[in-house]
Amino acid sequence: MKRAIKTAEIINEETKCNIIIDERLIERGCGEVEGTTEDEWPSIVDNEDIDIINNYNLNWKEKDIEPIQTICKRVWNLLDEIQEKYKDKNVLLVTHGGTCRAINAYFNGIGENGHVQSAHIKNCEIREFEFRKNK
Repeated sequence: MKRAIKTAEIINEETKCNIIIDERLIERGCGEVEGTTEDEWPSIVDNEDIDIINNYNLNWKEKDIEPIQTICKRVWNLLDEIQEKYKDKNVLLVTHGGTCRAINAYFNGIGENGHVQSAHIKNCEIREFEFRKNK
């Protein structure tokens, strides 16, 4: 989370807003593959499992990798709270890629294939979302 906080501080040099740190925005716990590249994952995780690690419907729970449903639950809970607490306000979230994909799934849904991580989000990419009025 250190990099996300540093990025928020850099942005805040211009915005001059309050920075609120919320642990629900931490990156996915990657267990045994923590600190490795995706190219190295096949040496740790079976090839057939790599495709299902990010499948919401299958909710893979091995190798101490945080299940995708757990990530979504904590992030979606935060988004529900933001919608209630900051109604009609603009809120900037600075976080990591996997967490960004959970945010994307909250607003755009999960495809039929169940993959939350299929949305490609670049480093430092800005995405804008809007809460539905009827929620």
